[in-house]
Amino acid sequence: MPAQAGPKNIPNSKLADASFNSEAGNDSDVQVITEAPANAVIKATLEQRVSMEELMRLRKDLDDYSRSIDPAHVQIEERRRVMRQRIQERFLGSDKDNDGSISREEATETMPQIARQFSVVDLNGDGVITLNELEQAQARALERQRAHLLKMQQEALLAAETERAEKAEAEKAKNKQAASVNRRKSAL
Repeated sequence: MPAQAGPKNIPNSKLADASFNSEAGNDSDVQVITEAPANAVIKATLEQRVSMEELMRLRKDLDDYSRSIDPAHVQIEERRRVMRQRIQERFLGSDKDNDGSISREEATETMPQIARQFSVVDLNGDGVITLNELEQAQARALERQRAHLLKMQQEALLAAETERAEKAEAEKAKNKQAASVNRRKSAL
C-alpha cells in the first residue's frame, strides 16, 4: 500500500520530516523523525518579508471574504454603533458640568489625547468640543487612515510595476547580448 500524504494529526510543517509505515497505511503509524528541520522552515517563513503586493492581495481577499460572510454589513454596522456608543459614554463621562460640551480643562483631565489636539477637534473654534465635533474628528481620522492605506497600496503597485518593467528590460538586454555573442561565435 502506498504511503498516505497529509495525515490530519501531524502539522504540515512536520510532514517533510515524517516517515510513513507503508504496511499499516494509517495515520497512527506516522513517526516524526525530527522537528529541527520543521522549525527551520517555520523560522525561514517568519523571517520572510511580505511584499506590499501580497499584503494588498491579502487585504482584498479578507475584504471579499468579510463581504461574502456578511453581505449586508450587519457586523460592520454593529461595530460602528458600538463605537458611537463608546464615544458618547466617554464624552458624557468627561462632561463634568453637564453642559453638553467638553472644555479644554475637562479634556485634559479625562481625555488627554483629545486635549493634545483640542484645537483640531474644536471645529468652530469656540473653546469647547461638542459630541458632534468629536464624532466628526473620529470620522476624519478614519478617512485619513483609509487615504493613507490607499496611497501606500498605489505606491506599492507602482513600485511593483516599475520593478517588473526593469526586470523585463534587463532580461531583454541580457537575451540581446547572448544572441549577439551567439552570432559572433557562429560567424567564427
